[in-house]
Amino acid sequence: MRRSVIPLALAFLTATLLAQAPTSTRAVGPIIAKVTVDVYSDFQCPHCKVLDEQTLSRVRQDYAAKGLIRLVHHDFPLPMHPYAKQAALLAAAADKVGKFEQVSEVLFKQQDSWAASGKVEETVDSVLTPAEAKRVHALAADPATAAIVQRDVDLGTRLNITSTPTVIITKNLKSDRVVGSVTYPVLKRYLDQLLAN
Repeated sequence: MRRSVIPLALAFLTATLLAQAPTSTRAVGPIIAKVTVDVYSDFQCPHCKVLDEQTLSRVRQDYAAKGLIRLVHHDFPLPMHPYAKQAALLAAAADKVGKFEQVSEVLFKQQDSWAASGKVEETVDSVLTPAEAKRVHALAADPATAAIVQRDVDLGTRLNITSTPTVIITKNLKSDRVVGSVTYPVLKRYLDQLLAN
């Protein structure tokens, strides 16, 4: 009798945790995944662009969206990039209206343009309706959104992150760190090895 209670309790706990999880696309995959991949990224960083477009987009699709891992984006705008913090604020605000993925994608795709012109808002607005853009601009100016970005920066600082991209892969409380861009085949091989053991 007692054995049948344990799986029910675990199922209830899992459902409760999932129900309480914020609806964010900054994190894809189950909270209780065997492997978590935390990415500290700067939207104005060229290496972050390469990592996102060539590696993380496939990891998101092949692993996180299938529930095999949890992939988490953390904002870590570097002081040397004048528009990185504004981009992070707009992306965090877009997350609150369910548009993080679209905004993140356009920020990386058009990075060369807005990084040179400073037209971050116009770039973000290109993938939003006028009503969504108005809401995202208001949310980006909200101190609560700035606090979200600052929490990521503070966490990264505590983890001694000094450059982007930095990827931290965790399984069973043991973490490995990759600084800089990593190719999809290399990361795939490593994830497959972790998931198999």
